[in-house]
Amino acid sequence: MAGANSTYEIHVFIGCALAVGDETEEGGLGAWQPLMVFSRQYYLCGYHDYPRMERVAREHGWVEVLIARDGVLIESQLPRARPAVRDAFEKALATGGAVLVYSEWQGSGLPLSRE
Repeated sequence: MAGANSTYEIHVFIGCALAVGDETEEGGLGAWQPLMVFSRQYYLCGYHDYPRMERVAREHGWVEVLIARDGVLIESQLPRARPAVRDAFEKALATGGAVLVYSEWQGSGLPLSRE
């Protein structure tokens, strides 16, 4: 995992979106699915970049994202999260973003800030 002196932090947006492109395991095209969008932003930028989150979701086959909660991942608590969440964190750090559908992170104990 990236160190505490990293240039970036990962913002997470929890909500639901419509699937586009290839069919998902959970349903066909146009099906609403609960998901998390992981978006890389500069460390301590001070805001959640919703346009960037929407680009990340679109790049991963999701549109019409409705957000219920957002926050910054607390990296020091990631070892307690599920492997899929840790993998999404690493992917977002490396590539700029990642998306997980609910079945991959259910009960993950996601460590988010209260921002």
